[in-house]
Amino acid sequence: MVVLGNKCRKSYAEYEQLVGGVETLFKDSQGIVMDYANNAYKTAGLSANEYMNTVTSFSASLLQSLDGDTTAAAEKANVAITDMSDNANKMGTNMQDIQNAYQGFAKQNYTMLDNLKLGYGGKQKKRCQGFWKKLLKISGIKYDISSYADIIDAIHVVQEEMDITGTTAKEASTTIEGSVNMTKSAWSNLVTGIADDNQDFNVLVDNFVTSASTAATNILPRIEIAINGIGTLIETLLLIIVNRIPEIINTVLPKLITSGMNMLQAIVTGLQQKSPQIATGVMLDRESICYNLYSNVTADYRNGFATHCSVGIRNCTGTANVSTNYRRSDASDSKHIDR
Repeated sequence: MVVLGNKCRKSYAEYEQLVGGVETLFKDSQGIVMDYANNAYKTAGLSANEYMNTVTSFSASLLQSLDGDTTAAAEKANVAITDMSDNANKMGTNMQDIQNAYQGFAKQNYTMLDNLKLGYGGKQKKRCQGFWKKLLKISGIKYDISSYADIIDAIHVVQEEMDITGTTAKEASTTIEGSVNMTKSAWSNLVTGIADDNQDFNVLVDNFVTSASTAATNILPRIEIAINGIGTLIETLLLIIVNRIPEIINTVLPKLITSGMNMLQAIVTGLQQKSPQIATGVMLDRESICYNLYSNVTADYRNGFATHCSVGIRNCTGTANVSTNYRRSDASDSKHIDR
């Protein structure tokens, strides 16, 4: 409970900071961004905190290219983040590399365009001419490379053409990894909501349970198939092993028997060669044992004899003393009688 409590506190502290950034950038349109952030667990595979952290990283340039239109910027930012997630899921690109590329575009840096794996890249604008020519051919629209909003639109058009768009939402409901990522993000939102009395806790719980249920639906059939596959594997291996047993016996067993016989023969030969030394050692040990036994017995005998003698002497002394006293007593009695 303490660990969970600390995690809730840290997550909510981060949430507060990020909400403040969204309010500053998007002003009256912050509600649009927050709605997208709360649903990003299933549309982009991101928690609300991750969504806001990403959107605030490039929104200043986006707003500038849109002449400060916060509503248009909120919508365009959601397109960008969804495209990032779709690209990561479809092309297997690291999400951080994609985010770095988008942040570079905001600074007119196109060196990481090839991070998106769209078939284009370059260090300067000239190297991207093929990318822009293809865009013109696809959409009939001439995009302005100096406009961040146009760059987002251009990438979106190319990803739609390459059937990348919508991958995240689709995988969230149909694939193990997508549904697990959705569940993780929903859990992160729930952890934040535990410490935030302004959020609808029931909705957060329902989002998490639904996501977990979707993940379980995708995972359990795979587990069943895996178990059946293991059973088939064992059955197949056993059949192969059973069929190979006669061959193994005929090939390996004679060698094992020969090795065992050689080992036994080596032991016998060694014993025969070392028998004189062993016999001498046994004789020496026997003599030593006999000597020690004799010494202990005689010592015990001497000690016992001395003890008995001492007791006898004491007994004899006591008897002598008793006799003397008796004689003295008789003499005294005789004198008394004479008187």
